Amino acid sequence: MSSKKTFALEKSEVDATMKEILDVRKVSEKAKKKKAERFFHFLGGGDSPIEAVELALGRNENLQYAQVKSVTEIVKFLDQFGETRVCLEEERCIEILHALVRVLYQCNLLKVLQKFLQLRIPDESICKGIPWKSIYFNSLTILKSMIDFAKKMDTQSKTIVETGTVELLMDYSDGTVDILTCFPAVTGLSSLCTISMEARERVIFCNGLTKFGYLILKDNCQKMHFKAYQQGLKPFQVKELDRVRNVYLHEELMEGKKYVGRSDLSYHVLKKWSKKVQLAAGHIILKIAEQNDRHRKLVFENKFISKAIVKWIKAPVILHGDSEMIDISLRIMATLCFNEEVALQLVEQYGIIEHFEHGVNVPDRDLVLSFLAVILQLSNLGGRCRAAVLENKDIIQSLATFAFSHDKEIQNVLIHILVQLVDNPQSSGDNLVQHGITPKNMLLLTHFYEYDVHIFKTFKQNLTKTCSSWRKEEIHFGRTRHEFIATLDEQQAARLKDMGNDKFKNEEYSVAIDFYSKAIEVCPPAKKGTNNEWKWWVVPAVLYSNRAQAFLKVKEWGPAYVDCKYAIARSMEENDEASKILTKTTYRRARASLELGNYHEALNDIAFCMRKKYKDDNVRSLYQEILVKYREHVGIEPIRRCAVCMEGEGEKLKRCANCNEVYCSRSCQLYAWDTGHKTFCNGKA
Repeated sequence: MSSKKTFALEKSEVDATMKEILDVRKVSEKAKKKKAERFFHFLGGGDSPIEAVELALGRNENLQYAQVKSVTEIVKFLDQFGETRVCLEEERCIEILHALVRVLYQCNLLKVLQKFLQLRIPDESICKGIPWKSIYFNSLTILKSMIDFAKKMDTQSKTIVETGTVELLMDYSDGTVDILTCFPAVTGLSSLCTISMEARERVIFCNGLTKFGYLILKDNCQKMHFKAYQQGLKPFQVKELDRVRNVYLHEELMEGKKYVGRSDLSYHVLKKWSKKVQLAAGHIILKIAEQNDRHRKLVFENKFISKAIVKWIKAPVILHGDSEMIDISLRIMATLCFNEEVALQLVEQYGIIEHFEHGVNVPDRDLVLSFLAVILQLSNLGGRCRAAVLENKDIIQSLATFAFSHDKEIQNVLIHILVQLVDNPQSSGDNLVQHGITPKNMLLLTHFYEYDVHIFKTFKQNLTKTCSSWRKEEIHFGRTRHEFIATLDEQQAARLKDMGNDKFKNEEYSVAIDFYSKAIEVCPPAKKGTNNEWKWWVVPAVLYSNRAQAFLKVKEWGPAYVDCKYAIARSMEENDEASKILTKTTYRRARASLELGNYHEALNDIAFCMRKKYKDDNVRSLYQEILVKYREHVGIEPIRRCAVCMEGEGEKLKRCANCNEVYCSRSCQLYAWDTGHKTFCNGKA
């Protein structure tokens, strides 16, 4: 097939060729490769320069058709591949996909896609009702799949990077050419930066730190996508968003979710994409920071990035997307803290320690681990960084509380933090003993938990050397330690719990508290399993949670809050029983925190319950009450989103005339008023 002949290729030949290339049946790979190689050579205009291909496109309708048809059909194949898994075995599906992508690679599709992304022709160029411009989005989508394949198979990444792919993806990462291109460009770069150091260097050279720092700052990314939506989506953009809605709105559509504010699904796909773009931008920054100290300094010195990650860790955790952004910000921060100079600035200039007081108490296990990872790195550094952790009583109390979690990862991070905090002879462990790291608690942990014995021994030796209050406590407790262990009786604890429950049902709350307290005194923190190992059991968490509820009934908010913390730490197991206690107790702590005026933690807790039990009227009502209080004290800036649907990021929100509450639409505002906002609003009806 010569160059002249291929440029005259008829549309029917294009259709037949694409059908053959994408045929998943057993077709000779060699024959398929030969045909595809010639066809892709034609698509890219042969060896002609970019300018010549642009001129050819202006007068050759068949070439336009072939380019649009080829990328459209490949994208459709990739879309449908997920559905193929329903009728084919997983391994067979992967085999088919890998075989096709391998052929596409070998036939220089990468080079063709790169050429497409460099072409610029007038916006009005249309092929069968589809703007030629749509080729950018589809080309980037295919390119992202090829990068993901290279990441999974550990092949071709060198070729992809060294042929200018990073620079092309950077050109499309801000959505200026077309808002749809932002998603595949940034997520593709994220995958590429995971596997290639050269890709990360090229991102830095292309001013990527500033570009991606801007995207992770506040709701800049959402504003960019909403602006495009507000200006009006073109028909081909709506069509593309409709095509992928089942993928990106799968859970919402399966649940039959009704959008109170905006019902346009294109808007909701764009909103989902904006969060994924933001997260991918954060991941790129993380991979760059992980390289070495020079890169860590570059990342930290970028004002967009340093400002963004601090703002995220200060923000309440409302939606799952918030949780993901706070998590990636903490991972970036933990990596930056490998550099002592940067860590010290984060502690002294940005005041991150005081924000950790709220953060380390979140009921989300993964976020707890991310906060602890930063605390561990600060503790490892010693000096003023370690002292800032050791001197903060709220953080030390939380460490002592989470020590009783049965989660192995939490246990591992915690014991290493404790060891580091008392590693320096000049460090005083008095604050540890005063706030829960006592000989009695250490005995429970070594007896009933599977902590590393050697590490625990090192910790106790260091604490004995540096802490006089520990030595005194150990002498005092040492006389009764054996009797204390002998008093622990799981059957007695269960009986006392049942008696407390009976009194609670009879509304004898003070008596119920007494029974729960007695049960806690004799309750072992773990139970022996069939293999004679100590395992998590439900009673300790239930006792603290029940006593917290009784304290709420008699309006003793402080003790209720503390008991909820103890119960939450003991409920982070991955099973249904623990999950139910966790959600229930978190709801109770939200109420206690509200009454204590701790609106940030209250909002974190009730939002966690919202994510778990969205349709529960009690949860929604308490959420509205807490949100009003939070905004009265803090304003709307930290969480610029609708109080009803929790959407509207990047939009101009409508404010309630009588309080600080905001809404994305009139319908959401009316819905809020009808469902309880008038109860908490300053301008009550």
